[in-house]
Amino acid sequence: MAWFPDEQCVRFIGHDCAAKHFGETYRVADKRYKFEQSCLFYQRMWQRMEHRVPALEAYIDELEPIAKAVQFVREYLDKNAAGFVAFLWEELAPQNGAVYLKEDIGSRDGRGQRLFQDVLLGTVDGLPFISRNFRPAETLSGIRSICHDLRRPLPTWNSEGGDDETAQEIIDRGRRVEWMMKTLRSLVVKVSEARDFLRPTSLALLERWAKNEQSPFNSLVFRWEGSGVNLRAETYQGSFYCNLVIPRAFHGIPIPNPLDPVLDPISSTKL
Repeated sequence: MAWFPDEQCVRFIGHDCAAKHFGETYRVADKRYKFEQSCLFYQRMWQRMEHRVPALEAYIDELEPIAKAVQFVREYLDKNAAGFVAFLWEELAPQNGAVYLKEDIGSRDGRGQRLFQDVLLGTVDGLPFISRNFRPAETLSGIRSICHDLRRPLPTWNSEGGDDETAQEIIDRGRRVEWMMKTLRSLVVKVSEARDFLRPTSLALLERWAKNEQSPFNSLVFRWEGSGVNLRAETYQGSFYCNLVIPRAFHGIPIPNPLDPVLDPISSTKL
């Protein structure tokens, strides 16, 4: 919709036609419109989010000891069995944790070659634990700092008389809050899944896989012994040894439920 002051009339023009008819003038106006609408959106979002800060901070407080425990174990493994996590990630990530073995189906192709089929041995749970750059406590710390920023009011701005520098500050801070909410939802899922990697069932599957000559292992002991996990691995990439210390919070504290009514903003997909 465009206003023509000389003719004192309004015309409705399609976007493609307007861009073609008005050229650079249209592109400048369209960019300005989107900039102002973005600023207005984040102003409204901020108003809806401000009262949620106490619930968000309480949720972060509940999640923090679990995230720290998971990160502690991951860093301990990285330090004491350097390269093992990267080795496992390269082997497991392409199939999303699925472990396949080749099985001779008892027949041959036209060239006399034996035929094989993939047979699923099982699926290793908890891949986020061995994913690249997985540092849940550090991520949660960044989330907390942005949550604190929600307590600081946005500067005053309106489309009639606001300056662009102020509008850009509002947009930048608003985008960080968007990132915070999306990342927090994702982090809850990843931390929950990461704890499954050291479940006895997942470790037992890895040991069964290692016993097969098709695996990348020459030998593997990866199991719970008392309150810790013993790792002894011989692979084509080298040897890895570690006695993992597992804090109680790694498995002993339940993941706080993000569907709790008090913490509803975390479960909501809309800001």
